Amino acid sequence: MPKYSPLQQSSIAHFHTRLQSLKITLVFAITCIISSFAFLAVEPEVDVMSPVVYAKQGEAAVLSCVVQGSPLVDVYWTDKDGNRNSTWWKYLIQKIPAGNGIPVIFINMIIRPAIISIHDYGNYTCNAKSNESHVQKAVELKKPGNVQPAATRNQTKSTDSKSRVLITKPEMPT
Repeated sequence: MPKYSPLQQSSIAHFHTRLQSLKITLVFAITCIISSFAFLAVEPEVDVMSPVVYAKQGEAAVLSCVVQGSPLVDVYWTDKDGNRNSTWWKYLIQKIPAGNGIPVIFINMIIRPAIISIHDYGNYTCNAKSNESHVQKAVELKKPGNVQPAATRNQTKSTDSKSRVLITKPEMPT
């Protein structure tokens, strides 16, 4: 171990003390910042995974959304008549928190297999409530027969001066 002069030892001790003080100050500052976020109110937001879900009669259907905000007082699905859905013989509601203090909840509504009938098609709504507001987004449950046939359009693209390639792109249903 190298030997230090008394002046160097004093400087090292002073530097060490300042470093410890800086560590304590940083820990205190970080704790204050984290604590202030715990009381920060963030308006809720709702986003659906797919705005249209297709399911045949007798099949299961999964409607999914993600809700974020703080504080979240309530998150839930409503049916096409505005009635709140809960887990029972027809529906399975899954609320999956993101965890680690992240104010995000994934909420799935599963219409159980062999249950979907003609009366179930329509709009379902994912809802999020905070102390101050209520936001929602709809998902439409449709029969697959309602999908319009995809129209095609042909485009040509030059690959070189001698050959041409035909590309067919289907258009998305509207």
